[in-house]
Amino acid sequence: MPATTDGYVLGHNLRVWVDTVAVGNATSCSFKYDVDTKELSDKDVDAGATSPSAVALTLGKKRVSLTSSGFVVEKNGATTKTGGYKDLLGKMHAGTKIAWMYTTDAAGDVSISGDGYITSFGSNGDDGSEATYNIEIKSTGTITVGVAS
Repeated sequence: MPATTDGYVLGHNLRVWVDTVAVGNATSCSFKYDVDTKELSDKDVDAGATSPSAVALTLGKKRVSLTSSGFVVEKNGATTKTGGYKDLLGKMHAGTKIAWMYTTDAAGDVSISGDGYITSFGSNGDDGSEATYNIEIKSTGTITVGVAS
């Protein structure tokens, strides 16, 4: 299946990867990249200000968080082939630093990667529905924006 349709990235093809393995049985994922800002405006006239409400900013720390949700699968081998919930819970419980990636993994598409920790793990089991799980990853260190090969 192509990663794009007429240039649009298909959500189906975006995945969170943990230690080079796609998060298993996934149904959704998200990526958030924030940069802290600090306002440096003062009572003096800023040379670049166009109005009294203009502000001067400086950029600070960068933060990435990723989420992924999927189905809980107990089938033999399913969790080891696709980074399923047991493997992810084990990494969180042990406090294991992981390598993460957010990409379609199609050659030429954007690939964002770094290191981080699984900081949140949850599971839901509604009556009459398949059980689901969700994770959150927070980055640590350098964030790399590149192209999938």
